Amino acid sequence: MRTKNFKLFFPLFICIFFLYVNNVIIPPEGYSFIAPNLSLSCFIFWILNKKNYLNDIQIFMLGIFADLLYGSPLASSSLIFLLTKYVLNLVVGKYHIKNLQINIAKGFIGITIYYILLYIFIILFYNIYYSLNYFFMGYFLTFFTYPIIYIFFNWIIHRKKSDEYENN
Repeated sequence: MRTKNFKLFFPLFICIFFLYVNNVIIPPEGYSFIAPNLSLSCFIFWILNKKNYLNDIQIFMLGIFADLLYGSPLASSSLIFLLTKYVLNLVVGKYHIKNLQINIAKGFIGITIYYILLYIFIILFYNIYYSLNYFFMGYFLTFFTYPIIYIFFNWIIHRKKSDEYENN
């Protein structure tokens, strides 16, 4: 029973925690895209590696929560998160090779899809063309945090599985 609850709520709570972490550190005015998006790295990890851990309702709730924290239009992050999930599953869902380099490449594709959708949304909704220099800096910082988050969460999941086997 505890394992089922762990599988259901751990990814959501971790993504929400990293949303808070991203919002606690306030960047200087005009430099908001320079910080790495840790919650995006978590989201991409759960979508790519543990597909059944984060369902569409949880993704929608995560997007609503992100909109409340960021002050963006309600359900815009949900839309971007869900589109990222579906496009990412279409693009890399056919490849079932499991090694570190392939999974990091899949994460790179997922982060790229998210940032492209986010930039299109900003252009369409706000009619503003943000400086791509700052946008790319946040993109690359997010990409470089993904391997760290990937290794850390894989370690947690494998540790949790080994604890389950020891208790049985």
